[in-house]
Formats: sequence, structure tokens, C-alpha cells
Amino acid sequence: MNHFRDLALSAIALLISCSTAGAVEAFPADCKLTLAATVPIGLEGGHFTVPVTVNGHARTFIIDTGGLTSAISPSIVAEQGIKTYGIHAGTDIQDIAHKKAELYVTLDELVIGNQKARNARMMVLDDIGVEGLIGPEYLRNFDLEFDFAAGTLNLFRPHPCKDRAVYWTDDYFTLPMDVTDQGHIRIDVSLDGKPLRAMIDTDAPVTVIGQAIARSDFDVDPSQVNVDGATAGKIIGGNGGEMGAVPHRFTGLRLGGINIKNPILAIATVERGFHADHSSLLLGMRELHNLHLYVAYQERKLYFSRANAGAADPARVPH
Repeated sequence: MNHFRDLALSAIALLISCSTAGAVEAFPADCKLTLAATVPIGLEGGHFTVPVTVNGHARTFIIDTGGLTSAISPSIVAEQGIKTYGIHAGTDIQDIAHKKAELYVTLDELVIGNQKARNARMMVLDDIGVEGLIGPEYLRNFDLEFDFAAGTLNLFRPHPCKDRAVYWTDDYFTLPMDVTDQGHIRIDVSLDGKPLRAMIDTDAPVTVIGQAIARSDFDVDPSQVNVDGATAGKIIGGNGGEMGAVPHRFTGLRLGGINIKNPILAIATVERGFHADHSSLLLGMRELHNLHLYVAYQERKLYFSRANAGAADPARVPH
């Protein structure tokens, strides 16, 4: 099996624009993509999941590009008899709704596809109906291809040639992206014609905007629901924290050359979680699952098309 890069130091640290349409060209031999792993994906309750093994036990984890760090459910920890450790008193780890984490574990082995990580550190999250999640400190060591139409997540070695990533269609777009110290992906989008900074969050079932931005930039009353048959609800953070959410239908959400008409966003009552990354919007799975994405962390570029864009011969080399 292949191994994740040595992430012990980064894991410990976590615990203590313009778009362009492109066309597929023949990939030179030295620019072909190197496939590290392919795993099937599911969509459960709006969450994007993959099979993993934890110390030899089959589990289902969320892929969380917007998470603080990788995490595991306390029920799995108890069932498998995994030893827990207290997070240092001076370290404050909170989910988007500001619920603080208290414990972490060190797994003997975590496997996704054919990629293996030993001594993998994970925060222990409260039980919220998932067994665990893989966060940015692991994900950013690869290029990620989210092919929702085919139901697969491909992990590639960082691709060797600039602007040489899309093999599945000649109708795609690119956007420059920032990668924060936490490993979060930020891109420029526009909502109802107004520019916003968005964080891509594959653990968010819906796209979320804060109530302050909704009120000041879009003249929206966060207490009023404008979606027929919908009611105010709540959003649950990665550690079980809760915040209020009001659905609101906007006119259009544009990502580069793709315009999503009449999107329904959740207006959140608590917004410091993503504002800490200087983002005004969390771009969630309701919109993302309609796209085909290639995240090039090292190149700092997002490649994307519509999910049903026609496939081409994969310009990639299995590894």
C-alpha cells in the first residue's frame, strides 16, 4: 500500500478572479495525472461520504474540505476500545457553531482507498449520526477530483503541469483559489450580482450565508422565510454545536462561467465560524453535487464543469 505523507506535525498543530473556459488538449507524457486512489462516494443526509478502515474496521467517513481537523465519533472510539487523550487546556478547537472539542485519539491505521496513514491523530466529535470525517490536513496532500455523477472520489498526486488537469470534458472553467493555514479552500463567487468570498465545504449539506451579510448586502430580513412550504431550522456543526438557519431564495449564484439560478441558501444566526477564514459564504453540497470538481491544492486552482459534462479518455496513469 502507499502511505500518506508524514502528517504528525501538522495534525498535532491542529490539535494544540476571474474564470476561464478551457478545452481539453492532448496531455504530453510528462503531464499525465498519476492516480493514487479511487473510492466510491455516497450522499447521506446531504453529507458526502466514503468508505474507510479504522484500525482494520470498515467505517464510513465524511470528506470535509471545510473542517478544522479530522475527527471520529465517540461511539466508534468506545466500540473499538481506542484510547483517548485530553486536548491541551490552552488549545481551543470549536466547530462552526462554537462547540468546543475536549478529546483526541491516535489511530494505529487509517486507510482510504489504497492510501494508508499510521498514527493518525483525530479529534473526537460528538455523536451526530456520522462515524467520522477526513479533514484538510490529510486531503491537501493530494489533488482531489469529485465526480459526483459517477459516484467517485479520485485522489491524484499533485499534477505536474500548470493548467493540465481536466481530462473529462472540453467544456470547463477554472478559478484561482486560496488555501488557508487550516487548509480551507476559498474562491470568489457572486450572489445576486454581488461579489463574495466563499469557502468550499463538502461537509455542509446546504450553502450558508451569515445574517449580517444577508441584511447589509442584500437587504434581507433574516427572520423571514421566502421559500414556499419551508420553515426556519437549524444547522449542526461538526462537533454537534447548533445554530439557527432560515432558508432564503436568492436570484442567482455564479461560480465562474456557471450560474446557478434561484438557489436556496441558509441564513445562519452564528457566522463567526466561517468569518474567521474571511469568508462570507459556505458553499455546500446542495450546489456542489451538480458540479464536477478538480481541486489542485499546490497549484491553487479549482477546475470545474457541470456534473454531467461528457467524459474523455482519462489522461492519467494508475499508480
